[in-house]
Amino acid sequence: MAAAKSNRGWSLALVLLLLLCCQLCLSAEDWHFTSENYIGRIPECSVACDRLYVTGLERMGIQIKDRQKLSSVKYRIVNREVDEFKADEKIVGDFAFLFIRTKTDGTTNLNRERTAYYSLNVKAKVTLTDGRVVNSFTRVSITIADVNDAPPLFMEYRYQFDVPNTLPVFSTIGEVKATDADEGFNAEIYYAFDEVTEDFAVHPTSGSVYLTRALSHSGRTQYNNQLVAYNRGRGRQTKVPIQFTVVERNQHVPTFTFMPRPAMSAYTPVGMTVLVIKVCKLVSRQPFTHSSYLSKMELDFVLMAVIISASGVLISFTLLDSA
Repeated sequence: MAAAKSNRGWSLALVLLLLLCCQLCLSAEDWHFTSENYIGRIPECSVACDRLYVTGLERMGIQIKDRQKLSSVKYRIVNREVDEFKADEKIVGDFAFLFIRTKTDGTTNLNRERTAYYSLNVKAKVTLTDGRVVNSFTRVSITIADVNDAPPLFMEYRYQFDVPNTLPVFSTIGEVKATDADEGFNAEIYYAFDEVTEDFAVHPTSGSVYLTRALSHSGRTQYNNQLVAYNRGRGRQTKVPIQFTVVERNQHVPTFTFMPRPAMSAYTPVGMTVLVIKVCKLVSRQPFTHSSYLSKMELDFVLMAVIISASGVLISFTLLDSA
């Protein structure tokens, strides 16, 4: 009988203990983050950042169900490899807000071109009035929002193009290219010439350079300008020199003059001249120095055709005269 009473006593104590444990567990669950993963953004700052806060679509922190049971809440970032951010806490009404901000040591910078994303593991230490401590964990995923802090960069430090003086108007001469490390509108690049010119043009988006006026009108042999690339953001721009050199091309076709000779027959002797060709070539003026040109000149030379075999099959051309 005594043993039965003792067993009932132990059973009752065990039930009470289990109920107490369940109550403690349920109580502990009341002090957890409202989400296991938060998503936020923070603007890029390539120089020293001073107390910039992460913003998100939802509030971050712990919901307080019983303010009388709470003694304190402390947040801490536990990532050892992340040193740019700090966690702050602020209790307003029934919510313990989690704020993520940059440190104020004067050395923190957020360069999106170097690191565009951070993942922070945050620990909450909740101290209750009865002395119990409840720990809770969450993750904060941070995207660095782009700021137009990078100017466009040309692929070449200088562009040089040779342009034939006979090139038709609106023909493509070449192409220029620039890149921008920013993203979105800040990475959209447009091209232009620094000085207005009626002779050349550059496509504003593709970078194709083409001729807009015949080069024969001015007699110039070289054109110099500055090529500008700017982005759509706040108009950051970069300039590089561009040079066009006019290359003379001969437009005159040689003409042939055949001087009549006796007709060939089966009895034409070896060594007899049977054909004389006079070639006339008119060459346009060519640059002689930077400031002068050679005059137009006519080049004449004469070829003589001679039979060198008895069958009359092989013919040799010999230069007789040249001007």
